[in-house]
Amino acid sequence: MSIGSPGYMSPEQILGKGVTGAADVFSLGAVLAYATTGQPPFPGDSSAALLYKVVHEEPNLDGLDDGELRELVASCLAKDPSARPAPAEVARRLAPEGAARLVTGGWLPGALVEQVSRSVVRLLNLEAGESATGASGPVGFSRPSVTAGGDAGVATPASGVFGPPPVMPTPTSPSYPPSPPAPAPAPAPSPALLSVPGPRDPGPPDDDPGAGTGTTRPPGRLALSVAATSTQGAQGRGRRISCTVALAVAGALAAVTVGSVFVLDLLPGSGNDANNAGGNEASHDPPAATPGGLPARYLGTWEGQAAALDGKLPLGTFRITIKQAEAGQELGRLRQTDALGGVCVDVITLKKVTEKQLVAGSAGAEGNHDGCNPAPTTVTFTPVGDDLDYASKSEESGRPTARLSKVG
Repeated sequence: MSIGSPGYMSPEQILGKGVTGAADVFSLGAVLAYATTGQPPFPGDSSAALLYKVVHEEPNLDGLDDGELRELVASCLAKDPSARPAPAEVARRLAPEGAARLVTGGWLPGALVEQVSRSVVRLLNLEAGESATGASGPVGFSRPSVTAGGDAGVATPASGVFGPPPVMPTPTSPSYPPSPPAPAPAPAPSPALLSVPGPRDPGPPDDDPGAGTGTTRPPGRLALSVAATSTQGAQGRGRRISCTVALAVAGALAAVTVGSVFVLDLLPGSGNDANNAGGNEASHDPPAATPGGLPARYLGTWEGQAAALDGKLPLGTFRITIKQAEAGQELGRLRQTDALGGVCVDVITLKKVTEKQLVAGSAGAEGNHDGCNPAPTTVTFTPVGDDLDYASKSEESGRPTARLSKVG
């Protein structure tokens, strides 16, 4: 059995054959065609027609005028899975200069950002209030579904959006116990709780010792909580509208943040400044230095999840083995493995060790692919509990940061 959206499923998925990552590339090509032209590449008025066209007909790309993009979409929609490009190739062709340039300031029109922001604010301030009395019965999509106080046997809509129909009048001889007492007036809506998820899967292990011995930290989660509760009527019950509002807020936020989710390209493995390292956690006194200049606290293999743009853009897994070094010498190589399997390596050179952190220089290693940033920058490693906070000053890379745990 195959489950999917007709017109966007790959031919092999429709035919019940083996499905690999190439099926996702096909679906991505269909979505790109629709996003660019406003028309699906396989139009049809029924599921059967759509499925037939996907398997037997070529996609309709008439509205796709961009030569490079048209060629990429056409290759993604190839009937033969082996003829489709790999996800990493798709990402590099869509963003040859790296994903950081796609999601920095100004990537969305200012008017659109302002409109979405205002919509989010209005939704977060939504409260259930009273409105004019209306007759009971099904409610149209343009009318609210939340009942407020009103006359007996009449459902009164309150402020909200479409949803389930209102509560019907209570029978004159109820067969169930009466409703509980009316709750207190509706509180103000709860603020939305928003966190940006990181990549779920760590990158492939490198040649450093200790690979696979560390524990994987759980990814971040996106949480939205918005609630507005109506008061109870004479014979009706208030309904919560948190689900509807939360979905609406999530949709509005997605309009602004969707770019950061889908452009997981090969960003360079250098990151943010160390001004956010430490926080309120108690700093540990630096251990005694070992021969060579570096305290033993820093030595070993470290690994963790990284992000750029203040945590909005996941970068994948950072891994480094720090070895003893003098100022000006290489202390290790930072290996970044992104969500698409691409790898960038930075050469880390010791500058100095202060009482609270290790300061080093970082530059792209020879042999990196074009998606990696070769520019030199300054990075820091700051002890936080048993971990190290990595931070870089590279503006081009979105000032990446990472919490690294010792794995060897």
